[in-house]
Amino acid sequence: MEENLGKRVKEFEHYVDNVMRVYDAAGMAVSVFDKTEILYEKYFGYRDVEKRLPPDGNTIFGMASVSKSFTALSIMQLQDAGILAVDDPVKKYISEYKDGRVNISHLLTHSAGYFPLKRILIKDAAEKLGIYEGGRRELGYDEALAEEGLKQVCARLNAQEKRLGEPGQYMSYSNDCYGILSEIIHRTGGEASYGEYVKKHILEPMGMKRSFCEFIRPAQDVNCTELYIHRDRGRGDGRDHSRDFYDNAFVLMGGGAIKSTVRDMRTYVRMYLMEGKIPGLTGERLVSRRSIQEMCRPRQEYHYGEWYGYGLAEKRIGGMAVWGHGGSLTGISNFMAWEPRLGIGVLVFCNTTGAPASKVAEQAFRLSCGLPLGEEPFAPVVPWSMDQMKKAAGVYRSGEGVTAELAEEDGRMKLKVGGAPVRCRMILPGILETEEPVGHDDLILMEDDDGEVFGVRFRGRILPRER
Repeated sequence: MEENLGKRVKEFEHYVDNVMRVYDAAGMAVSVFDKTEILYEKYFGYRDVEKRLPPDGNTIFGMASVSKSFTALSIMQLQDAGILAVDDPVKKYISEYKDGRVNISHLLTHSAGYFPLKRILIKDAAEKLGIYEGGRRELGYDEALAEEGLKQVCARLNAQEKRLGEPGQYMSYSNDCYGILSEIIHRTGGEASYGEYVKKHILEPMGMKRSFCEFIRPAQDVNCTELYIHRDRGRGDGRDHSRDFYDNAFVLMGGGAIKSTVRDMRTYVRMYLMEGKIPGLTGERLVSRRSIQEMCRPRQEYHYGEWYGYGLAEKRIGGMAVWGHGGSLTGISNFMAWEPRLGIGVLVFCNTTGAPASKVAEQAFRLSCGLPLGEEPFAPVVPWSMDQMKKAAGVYRSGEGVTAELAEEDGRMKLKVGGAPVRCRMILPGILETEEPVGHDDLILMEDDDGEVFGVRFRGRILPRER
């Protein structure tokens, strides 16, 4: 048994090494644990390649969109306290927001009905206010920036005439939704900012001392990752790197501003495994058991066979219902997840943009549960009708700049993303399985009431049809 486990661990580590090679990743942290023990943990590569410094349990990584789970958790705390309800209209708390049909729950599930929009950046909003100071000023808790960010976000959402559908009808991943949630928390939570609320009501009660919403602090910390990104892979220029945590950061903090460590995030995931109890403090709760259950309730289709709850998503791995969230920003690719009945959690943090942390996490779960490593094949392969292929052919483009082009050729669908061909195959009517350098993804046709294709769901976003 011991010899077999050793072989499986070597196989897993070979998989991680291959992912890092294919994606030219600088460093990666992998931790598998239960409610009390670390089951497996290893740190690959470097937090700083030039200085050959490896990551460890106290190394600060950006959490990017893993932050959305903190935002949803904060909303649930406020609901537990009777301060708000997820069924309340957003405009009850945010007067700048005009659509009275949209509730807090719609923001939590990215289902307010908006097509993806270009990211509003901290840098741009702060420069408009004259407070950026070349990136040397700390803006994570800045009230003026939050007010300006909310003003800009609400103005463009209020102006979006073409909508996906009715609130709650479809999910399309939205930083804007979580930005507004962070300001609801700011305005109702009794603290000076969203970041201060998270600090006082989540991080400090759980002893997460190296976790925060700041941008300058990690850059100055001796044990923080460099942020690596391939600006233009086609030119073969290699990786750029910096410690600029403002790079591409969204203007409102609730969508992706948390920074943390493996050690702190183990505590955070264990809180979910313990259904809201604070690890190490017998009986003391951070949030009610019911609120954790509500966060982990499938509500909106995210990918085929995957569902989104409140700030968390469900994925099936070898029949297991695994909950968690990923994150991606400049120099950040990460994934946190847990299986509540098995009581096992996984963290995968990488300091390089675009690395498939979720795929590594999936293999870590398979390792911990005795399942064979590798992806399970999708058994049904059902060709689309010629009529469906012709209806699907077209160009789909989001406000975030992602373009997908579908074309029928010799009875097969061809896909280009950003002008580059992507291998794909038809697996079910209206669903393509796309091939990534490591693993697979999906593209799903979105049809209106008349059966016309108005968009495609790709990488969690719905891209509207351009032509």
